Amino acid sequence: MNKVVVSALLFLIFIVGFVWVFNSNSGFLPYTTHDIYLPVIFIEGTPFKVEVAKTPEARRIGLSNRGALEFGRGMLFPFSTNDTHGIWMREMLFPIDIIWLNEDLEVVDIKRDARVESYPEVFRPKIPAKYVLELSATSAEIYNIKIGDKATFTAL
Repeated sequence: MNKVVVSALLFLIFIVGFVWVFNSNSGFLPYTTHDIYLPVIFIEGTPFKVEVAKTPEARRIGLSNRGALEFGRGMLFPFSTNDTHGIWMREMLFPIDIIWLNEDLEVVDIKRDARVESYPEVFRPKIPAKYVLELSATSAEIYNIKIGDKATFTAL
């Protein structure tokens, strides 16, 4: 083979490898997901595909440094106990709605339109919760999510 063909082949292998690494859940890019791996939470029948922040580090980072969040998508923060789990807007680039759910998956509090500039304020529910769901701002209004609504979800 001549040098041009070998160089082109090596370049193609490099590009394919690069795309594979950065589109996989290999850990090179935190929280990279594919639709097939996203659990779905339903609030009064409305589905939201969610990323699950399972580790303390994932919960600390949350949605920070992302450009946006599509409607119908979110991030779920599961905790081991009911508590007044706080959420901050550190390094956030867009506003969100914060929804707290208790162990029975009932909405117990909502912070609508939490703004980027609110940091370092920490938002806490009025009633202890076991789960926190972050959605794009105005989602609670658009989907008519209110305190007392029930949620269900696919296996986490």
